[in-house]
Amino acid sequence: MRILLVLLGLLSFGAVANAEITVKEYRTAMSSGKESQVQLTRLYVAGVGEGILVANSMAERINTPLFCQPEKLALAIDNFISIIDRIIKDVTPKAPPAELDDTPIPIMLMLGMQETFPCPAK
Repeated sequence: MRILLVLLGLLSFGAVANAEITVKEYRTAMSSGKESQVQLTRLYVAGVGEGILVANSMAERINTPLFCQPEKLALAIDNFISIIDRIIKDVTPKAPPAELDDTPIPIMLMLGMQETFPCPAK
C-alpha cells in the first residue's frame, strides 16, 4: 500500500518526477498543505542532499572539496530543508523572481552547502 501511495505521489508531480524540482515547484509543494506533496518533496530533497554529500566525498579524495562540512556533523533531511529555505530567503531580494523560480533545487542546495560550510582559503 505504501509503495502505491509513493507511486501516486510521483505521478502527481507529472513531468517533474523525471526532472529537477525548481524553486517555484518546491515552494508550491512545501506550502500546499498536502502531506503527500510535502513528504514527496522532502524525499526528493533527501536524495539530492545525499547525492551532494557523495559528490563532496569523492571530490575530497582528490583534495578539491565542494564544501567543508565539519567531520563530526551528520547532515539529514531537516538540515537540507533548512539550508534550502535559508538560501532561497537570502537570494530572493537579489535575484529576478522569474530566474529564481526557475532555479533547480539541487543548485540552491549546493550553493547553500558552500555558504554554510565554506572551505578555508589555501
